[in-house]
Amino acid sequence: MVKALISTAASDRLAGATQFLSQFSSSTEILVISDTRAAADDFVRHYAREKGGTFGLHRFSLAQFAARTSVLKLAANSQLPCSALAELSQLSASESAKCFGIS
Repeated sequence: MVKALISTAASDRLAGATQFLSQFSSSTEILVISDTRAAADDFVRHYAREKGGTFGLHRFSLAQFAARTSVLKLAANSQLPCSALAELSQLSASESAKCFGIS
């Protein structure tokens, strides 16, 4: 089940998220995706305090969630994620090999 709540008031968003999570048992696996990881952490801590504890709440920023899920697609194609530093490292290794006549 997916639910998106849009409001300019933070209190409305937090109340809606709390109401939504209250539909599930305290051990249900749920993804909490927020603008920032810190916001998701703060919400889950507040919710857990209110409910006396929870299990299975996984917190992500939207960027973290996108990165994690894209890894699955890459893995299915036998690929790995590549950072700018890894690209630079590969390029320098390749150019160094050319300089020394290694191909």
